[in-house]
Amino acid sequence: MENEKQISQDAKVSYSTLKGLSYWAGFLGIWILVGAILGFIGAILGVVSGGMAGLGAAIPSVIASIIVFIMGYKLRTAKKEIDEYMISQSSYKLEGGLDNLRSFFKIQGILIIIALIFVVIAIIAVLANPGYFNMPTY
Repeated sequence: MENEKQISQDAKVSYSTLKGLSYWAGFLGIWILVGAILGFIGAILGVVSGGMAGLGAAIPSVIASIIVFIMGYKLRTAKKEIDEYMISQSSYKLEGGLDNLRSFFKIQGILIIIALIFVVIAIIAVLANPGYFNMPTY
């Protein structure tokens, strides 16, 4: 434990590294938020134009939009806290910013694992279908 304290007290991060991290977290955060809002609007328009059939497709879209919005918010919060750290040198701000980045990466990692599971299920479903490779050609 004493060794961990020593490492964290001695660790210094360069201004240019923090500035770049802040810039890209902010840039990516804004575009992720825009994508989430557009996804939410698309889900609403799907319900309006498709009635009950559109509602079935809208629910997963709304859930995905909420998750994406949270991810964008985490990046924007990380940017704000890193910027505040560069001004105040308060280690709590840096820790808060890095914690938001950790949350962003954790959510993204979970989404990638879920996507890989779906890919494996799809491959198994295709390979389990005996007629898939014997499809007639026209």
